[in-house]
Amino acid sequence: MNRSPRIRVCGLFLVALAGLLPAHSVARAQETQQPRWTIGFDIGTMLPAWLYNERVTALMDTSFDTAYSERIHLAPMLRGVLRYRPQSDFGGFLSVEHAFAGTDARFSGGRGGQQQIERDVRIWTFAAGLSVRIGRWANGAGGLEYVIAPVLTHHTLDLSNGHRDVFATEFGAPQGTPLHWRSRSWTGWGFAVGATARFPLARDLGLRVGVHNLVLPVATGAMASQEADEVRRLSGRQALFSYRSYTTHYPSIQIGVDYVLSRVPPRAEAIAALPPPARPAEVSAETRAAREMLARGDTAAAADALRARVRNAPDDASAWRDLALLLAADAEANPAIRAQAWQVLQRAVTLNPDDEQVLVAYGRIRALLQRTRTTTEAPAPPFTMSEVAAEADAAGGLSVAVGASGLAPADDGRIRYRITIEVVDPAGDRVPLRLADALDRPPTTQLDIEREGDSPSVAERIELRLARAQPGAHTVRVRITSLASGQSIGRVAGFEIR
Repeated sequence: MNRSPRIRVCGLFLVALAGLLPAHSVARAQETQQPRWTIGFDIGTMLPAWLYNERVTALMDTSFDTAYSERIHLAPMLRGVLRYRPQSDFGGFLSVEHAFAGTDARFSGGRGGQQQIERDVRIWTFAAGLSVRIGRWANGAGGLEYVIAPVLTHHTLDLSNGHRDVFATEFGAPQGTPLHWRSRSWTGWGFAVGATARFPLARDLGLRVGVHNLVLPVATGAMASQEADEVRRLSGRQALFSYRSYTTHYPSIQIGVDYVLSRVPPRAEAIAALPPPARPAEVSAETRAAREMLARGDTAAAADALRARVRNAPDDASAWRDLALLLAADAEANPAIRAQAWQVLQRAVTLNPDDEQVLVAYGRIRALLQRTRTTTEAPAPPFTMSEVAAEADAAGGLSVAVGASGLAPADDGRIRYRITIEVVDPAGDRVPLRLADALDRPPTTQLDIEREGDSPSVAERIELRLARAQPGAHTVRVRITSLASGQSIGRVAGFEIR
């Protein structure tokens, strides 16, 4: 039965469909966001293939065999495909396919002579597999890929217009009487391989052309069982059938369109959601009074007032600044106070990292100390802190890595320091947090962790748990404080919860 006119009509239909689209639609297919789901509909043809091409042995009181070959004609086919991430290097797909064609069956053997029968077969194929992209064009909207998948096939063979009467008459069915055979149906697993190419037609529409091949072990067990049941029904005698194992191939060519159902949203950049910058701290009354003393020329009184202020308020940046500048100016001419000026300057630089006057004084005093001291008396390395690295997951886990060097030792030689951690969400609110292994402690918006060691350089990786994991860009703020010197440095880093 020749069905090639159907194929020609389907091909003309697709050509006409492509011609109706605007000529500039290919340029519009250049899309930066990759499709997440697409749906496609294909038409095509399964090329002539062997349904079976081996010998069949029948056993009862005697045995004989027959050559059985059945070839499927060109089979028009329809196919629907749901694809996942089809423009990625690796994607997935689900498909269902239906083909219907005539067959040409030939039988020979036994006393019945040779028979030749034309009949029909329907084939349903269900596949779920993987696509691997091996080429791309048009900014990824077009591409070449190969596909591999396990398949489940269901065959239905119509035997209403005749069958191997040789078997039935061999085992006692009446001769010269038309025998009515039931249809055969069986289901089996196989494997599919193929290649497809996509050509963009519009932003969300593409033309696909593909070639596929199904490799199917013939379900000989199901076929033999149905054959024995039919012969027993027609002849009243039980026979045993043995089909030789056989693997068949169903090659096909297809053409169709696919449409983008949804696209992958662009990835959000991990930008730190910093809170508004802090307003400069107001100068305290004690610092203003010290400035007035200095303006009157009472340097000693001004220095004493500032020392008292930083003892009572160790985080007063303006007081530390004024005291450092005052002592640095005196240290230029008085080597006896250079060590004291140096200690104060280190604290002042930490609290006023962008103050040019403090930085200039810091450099001058350090240079003076290096020129006047021996190598063994060189000043201790400055207190520094590394950049903060932060990673988070959707469940609220947060890993923070940070390091510091130049931590001052206490009187007993031990290094003691405090790590303070805060997290700010996309709305600028602080997120309560706790250590990941401290299940018995309530979350807090400012987590303080005290550490002790022997080395002035430390590296920490801290595992935390956020009380709420809101998607978006967050900021983690980390401060390390030397408990011996009171010096403190802070850093911030951005991370994203997806």
